[in-house]
Amino acid sequence: MRKSLLLAMLLASLLAFAQSPGAAPNCNCVQPNSITVNGEGIYEADPDVAVISMTISTQEAQLKDAYSRATNAAEQIRQVLRNNGIDPKDAQVGYFQVSPVYDYTKAKRKAVGYAVRSTITLKVKDFTKIAPLSDAFATIDVTGDQNISYDIADMPAARDKAIQIATQNARKSAETVAATTGAKLGELLHATVGTMVNIQPMARTRMTMQAGAVAKEAPTAEFGASKISVSANVTVEFAIR
Repeated sequence: MRKSLLLAMLLASLLAFAQSPGAAPNCNCVQPNSITVNGEGIYEADPDVAVISMTISTQEAQLKDAYSRATNAAEQIRQVLRNNGIDPKDAQVGYFQVSPVYDYTKAKRKAVGYAVRSTITLKVKDFTKIAPLSDAFATIDVTGDQNISYDIADMPAARDKAIQIATQNARKSAETVAATTGAKLGELLHATVGTMVNIQPMARTRMTMQAGAVAKEAPTAEFGASKISVSANVTVEFAIR
């Protein structure tokens, strides 16, 4: 009698657990069929922004003299910008980095001076100003490593266009696979996106001219043939039925 009562209580408990809201449903759930494809897209555009960068570098026996020369060079750069109708606020100037210069020729190193260095970056939309600016910057005796590269002002819009192209290509591939197998393409289930900016080699100039020298050739002489491309890669999963 006792064994029968215990068995009945056990069966009642199992039945109550199966009917509780938190219990897993008793069904044979099947995930929908799907197809996963990759798509690539490339969007090319003409650069509309020139990026000019250069360094200010001085070295003197006394820190105040090195700092003074660097400060004077920064003021000359500001004046060059004003002369070309550019607000100095449009240029980005890094912090002046100060470091001691040591003589290591002897057993005990000895401080022989101080170096002051900074980097200036300027974005220019009017490409006709690039050559005059480069020439003027080159006459400042403590500037160097002048480089010119190019960019797209509205890069997010360029990325969106590359993603659109990649997504369209991925969908076409999925439709082709589905049609080949006699299935129909359903809704989008999942997608991942990656983008990359590919900047073609541009004119680059390393200025080592002395004060008063003028560049013989504009650094943008070969600019016209260059493009900036933005590529996107998408992986999408569609349901098929």
